[in-house]
Amino acid sequence: MSTKKKSSPDLTPSEKVFFEHVSQFWEKYSKYCIFGALIVGVAGISVLSVQYRTAQEKAVAQRAYLQALEGDQTEQMEALKAVVADHSEYEYAAMSALKIGELYLREGDYSTSIEWFERAEKKSSHELVRDMARENIGAAYEYLGEYDLAMEAYKELTRVRNSFRTPSVYLKMAFLEMSRGNLDRAAVYSQKVIADDDVETSVKSSAKGLYAQLNAMGVDN
Repeated sequence: MSTKKKSSPDLTPSEKVFFEHVSQFWEKYSKYCIFGALIVGVAGISVLSVQYRTAQEKAVAQRAYLQALEGDQTEQMEALKAVVADHSEYEYAAMSALKIGELYLREGDYSTSIEWFERAEKKSSHELVRDMARENIGAAYEYLGEYDLAMEAYKELTRVRNSFRTPSVYLKMAFLEMSRGNLDRAAVYSQKVIADDDVETSVKSSAKGLYAQLNAMGVDN
């Protein structure tokens, strides 16, 4: 028994109109569609090219930063300043500024160290770098005898967020208040460190020793 192959059903009038419009649209705008596709392709290649170039530049900045840490203090200072100047758009510039501040702090040039710490704090997108810069600003002000400014720098750090540096900062605040004769405040800050379960052993031991010393001086909080 032979079977006839079914023919495709005829298009309805509305379908014919639709396909006629599609055909007309393609004839009229196909070149623009192809051009648009080419633009998208070129744009994609451009994005990949920029990403590749950025990755290369970041690698260069990283290498420059690591190389800058070699040599004596004078050589480090010069090389780190070059990183800040040549790679200002990358985090390594902020890290270099932080290191420069530490070098000036070590030299005893506290005012200049504060300038570099502030620069690092503004440039950095990482909390750790910003926290270390702010803490060092407080330390530099302490060395300058600007105790109110030092305390404000420390307090600002503790107000912003609960950084892993917070216990160490509270301990510095406790010692600073003790040196200024504010024994009750010193006790409060040392207790904050002691009460923190996540504090590293050396920091907590220092806080306990300070608190015991304050108790021996008649402070009972």
